[in-house]
Order: sequence, then C-alpha cells, then structure tokens
Amino acid sequence: MPEESKFLAVGIDLGTTYSCIAYVDSYGKPVVVKNCEGGSTTPSVVQLSHDPNEIVVGTVAKGEKANLPGELIVEFVKRSMGKENWKHMVDGREYRAEEISAYILKKMVKDAAEQIGPITQAVITCPAYFGINEREATAQAGTLAGLQGYILDAATGIRKCNIIPEPTAAAFYYGLAKARDNETVMVYDLGGGTFDVTLLEVTKEAVNALCIGGDHELGGKDWDDLMANYVLDCARESGIDSEAVYSDSMALGDLMLRVEEAKKILTAKEKATVNFTFGKLARVEISRQKFDELTAPKLDRTILLCRDMLKEAAGLGYTAFDRILLVGGSTRMPQVRRRLEAEFPGIPIEFNEPDEAVAKGAALFAQKLMVDEQVQREIDTIFQRTGRSAEAGKSLEEVKEANPEVVREAMKNTAARFSLPTQQVEMIAGREVGDITSKSFGIQAYNAQDRLTVANLIRKNAKLPASVTQSFFTRADSQASAELTIMESKLLDEEIELVQAQEISKAVLPLPSGLPAGSPIEITFDLDRSGLLKFRGCEITSNNLIEGEIQTTAKISEAEATMALQRVNAANVS
Repeated sequence: MPEESKFLAVGIDLGTTYSCIAYVDSYGKPVVVKNCEGGSTTPSVVQLSHDPNEIVVGTVAKGEKANLPGELIVEFVKRSMGKENWKHMVDGREYRAEEISAYILKKMVKDAAEQIGPITQAVITCPAYFGINEREATAQAGTLAGLQGYILDAATGIRKCNIIPEPTAAAFYYGLAKARDNETVMVYDLGGGTFDVTLLEVTKEAVNALCIGGDHELGGKDWDDLMANYVLDCARESGIDSEAVYSDSMALGDLMLRVEEAKKILTAKEKATVNFTFGKLARVEISRQKFDELTAPKLDRTILLCRDMLKEAAGLGYTAFDRILLVGGSTRMPQVRRRLEAEFPGIPIEFNEPDEAVAKGAALFAQKLMVDEQVQREIDTIFQRTGRSAEAGKSLEEVKEANPEVVREAMKNTAARFSLPTQQVEMIAGREVGDITSKSFGIQAYNAQDRLTVANLIRKNAKLPASVTQSFFTRADSQASAELTIMESKLLDEEIELVQAQEISKAVLPLPSGLPAGSPIEITFDLDRSGLLKFRGCEITSNNLIEGEIQTTAKISEAEATMALQRVNAANVS
C-alpha cells in the first residue's frame, strides 16, 4: 500500500456509459487507476440478480446484455438521477437511481483500492447542466457507496461528497497541466448520455465558469440508437422482424453491443459491418458518410446549444473565446471536429484526454480541497504559536497580503504532511475554481398585471455562492399567510410563465392579523457552491420569519435511503 494512501485525493467521473477514477500520486500528478479487467474506464452497467447480494458491474455486466432479460441489466441510469418517479423493479425490490449509481461507484472504488489503498473520500463529477435534484442524487449515491467528501460541514459534522461540474473539472486539469496563457475556452463535452457546453476563463490563478448550456439527455447513446434503427431497417430485407427485436431485450442488447463496436470502427475507418442474428443472419454494411447523415440532427442539436450558450455569454459581456476543448468519448467521432471547424473557423480545437480529463481534474480538485483546508489549519497554528491568536481565522487571501512569510511556512508544512512537492502545494493552494448556477430559481408571485408568474431571484449563470434578497407584497387585506412556492427553470428572464418552470419546494409564512394589502415581505435565496439552496421569508412589520433548505420531492426518502444502504453494504459487487 502506498504511503500517501492516507491522504488520497480521488476524483470519480460518474458517466452515463463509462466511468473513470483517478488519484493524485506522490509527485502531484493525476493518474487514472485501471479496473480489475485492465481498463481505464468502467462501463456504467449494473447486472442485478434474483439474489440481491450478488451485483456485477462493468465489462462483464455489459456483455450480459445479450444473455439476460432486461430487468436484470441497468444502464444509462445517470439520465434518471434526481427523477422522482424513476424506479427499477426486480422481484418486487425497488431500486432508485442513487442506489444503482452507488454500485458503480463501489465497483470502481473496490478495484482502485486494491492498487492504491483504502478510499474513503472522493470528488464526484456531474454534468454542468444538472440542477439541485440531480446534484443531490449524485452526492447521495456517493454516500450510499460509503464515500465522504473533503470539506467538513461545521453545522452537521458531515463531510458530504463534493460535486464538481464535468467541464469545470476538465478545465481545471487543463489549466494546471496544459494552459499556455490566460485563455477563455469553450468546453464541448459530449459524453455517452449527456452534452454540456461551457465557457470558462482559465488563468494561472483561477478556473472560472462564465456561461453554461447543454442537454443531459443528449449523448453518444442517441447516435447508437439511430444506427441501430438503420441496421434493423436494412435487416428487414433478410427477413428479420424488427418489431420483434425491439420487444426482445436480449436481442436488442446484442444488437446495441454490435452497433457500439461499429461506431468505434467508423472513427478510424470509412466503413463498418454489423453482423446480427435473430432467427436469421443479417449483414449490414454502413459507411461513415451514411452514419454522419443519419446522426446529423443530433450533431446539429449540439451546435444549436453552443450558439444558445454563446448568445447568453455575449449578453454577459463575453463575446470571444480562444480555444475549444473536446471532452467525452463521443468527441472522437470525426464528424464532431469537422462540424466545429465549420462553425468556428480559425478557433483551435484540442482533444483534452476525452476519457480521462474529467476524472483527473476531479482528483486535482480533491487535492485542492485537502490542501486548502490544511494550509488554513497551518496558518491558524502558526498565529497561535507566535502569540497572534487574534489573527487566526483570517482567510488565505488576507494572510497572503499581510503576512506572506506565514503563508510560505504553512505551505511548506502542508507539503511535508501530504508528502507532496512544495511547488505543487504552492501551485494549487488558493487557486480559485469558480462555479456558476446552471438554472434560475424564483418564486410564484403576482405581477403588476395581477397575473401569477415566476419571479426569478437567482438567475442562470450567476456566480456561486449567490445571495439575493427581493421585496414582495401581500395581495389582500388581513392575509393569513404567504405561500412561498419555489421554482427552478432554465431561463434567464426576471419574470417567466408558470409553465416554463418546475416547482421544487413549498413553504408557508404565517402573517399577523390585520395586515393591509401591500405589506412588504422580504424573500432571500442563498445558493452555495455545492448547489444547496436555502431560503428565508420575513414579514417586515412583525419580523415573522420562515427559513429552510430546499428538500425536493424527488429526493430519495429516508426509508428508501436506509434500505438502499443496507443492500449496498451487504452486496458482493464484482
């Protein structure tokens, strides 16, 4: 077991189709850890069984798609994270997306631990376009898998799994390892099941997200589906009943494995052949040109999302960018680079280790969290030891300005504690990673025309943490209470229609009797870096107050979480 395993900085790219785990070695370099099958990535496929304690994850589970009924194979679960009504049933047992994802995490952690030592903490990535529900579900999956985060919540005493957007993780890795000068980069992240496009500012001091776009139900799977449809259309000429194939989960699973392999061949060759048997043999040849033609609408959709994001960015004052970074395995398709070159002529396009960059960036971010916390602790210790206890608690930035020698000593001590080069600590400590919100958050309220709409308080692309207070007013005399219906949407506007947003929580503020119409009520929204939204409502004259954290209806219940945790802990995951 490596000596540094006690202080492992681990990052996990929890992907729709493939997942990857990395750690930072004793030289300060992020390294991907291969699974027990020898692969750098693990298929995000879970094979359940009639015995709830026997779970298979990864390559073996994926291969069983052609041999087992559909109810025993679960894949693409990332697209269902945070969805209240998604449940997978086996023998009367209900599995939520969080539990299925926990099995994937447990498999990766188990394989990695055999090589680098026990793993108890990790940073997990998610699409930039994930909202509160999806981020909370991702963190819950980490908890179910036995993982903690790197930041201690003073209020709860819990180190909840840290979540970082995938493009930010990739750009953080790029910024530390490859950035030439200060750059504004567009990260085009086309994974197996999700698409993100993010504009980021990458400097030696910071990686700051500027604007986000995307669709977490658009990815390489959709390219596979279109090719499969084409193959089945052609297979009809061989007498194969395509409708029967769609109804047979094992036959369809076999076809999808062959289609994915053909798609990979088309990244390097002009033609590929799909041999498929369903009672009869069908041999379908497909050219890269035909594949590109079939899938052009999906590629066009990614370009439209890029345009939309850049239009929003221009409204925020960001009108140009220097480079495009390609992230996600699906960016290997030649059509992607070709289409981007046509859309953005003259802009350099760079592959950023599409399968590994996100996990490596997450590992580096984990190291940053560890280092920042330890440097702060060392600074406080130095101040107390030298009789300056009153200065303990100052931020790193404050101390850098007034007492640079204290910071140098703290970094040296931190490097020694983690067995890292001092230069690595100096490079990463205090480096800013600025995130923004991918959604807008508001409340239902009557507008000036007395029409019920959504008033957005925190708007999409706001820098995190964000805090906004806005005054609203009672609508009627002697109103008994004010209902705070909290809404989430993808729109930037200050006011939007109810149908354009989704209700995520509700609270009721009691009001004192006799209040006249038009009495002020102050509403405050606080959105932290992890995506946790807190709200506060205050009736000014009586100082009546209601506050709380958003507890969405989509969140896994306490009873479900307890049952899931028992199963995950008991399961033999291989």
